[in-house]
Amino acid sequence: MGDQQDDRRKYQRYACAIDEGVHGRFTFSPERKELFTAYIFNISLGGMYFSVRNDQKNKFKKGDILTFVEIKKSGSQNYLINVESEIIWLLNHHFLNHIGLGCKFLKISENSKDQISKFIESCSLIKNKSVSPNHNNS
Repeated sequence: MGDQQDDRRKYQRYACAIDEGVHGRFTFSPERKELFTAYIFNISLGGMYFSVRNDQKNKFKKGDILTFVEIKKSGSQNYLINVESEIIWLLNHHFLNHIGLGCKFLKISENSKDQISKFIESCSLIKNKSVSPNHNNS
């Protein structure tokens, strides 16, 4: 079990600010084809944390398998990832308007890894351009 915790952070993680408008589209695998949209708060090659509206909370449970079809940041291109993932935890408090879901990627092709890496790289490059030189010398 300690290995699982170590694995959760073995990949570069990109933290997404709400105002960046990073979102993904996914479907339940394989039985349901309805597409859902989620706001992504962080993503790596190992998984992601995202949220959906609270009125959709009854559709999700730990262990559900989802297929993320694409990720996109406002004003940028779509990255087609087509990666199967499993919900490993949920954050669902009655006072929140959204529920948070953490998932790990299960079946990830080299093409999907490449698309996620390119997405993270493009977001990181944009973020680094907005960092002042004084904060870049750590």
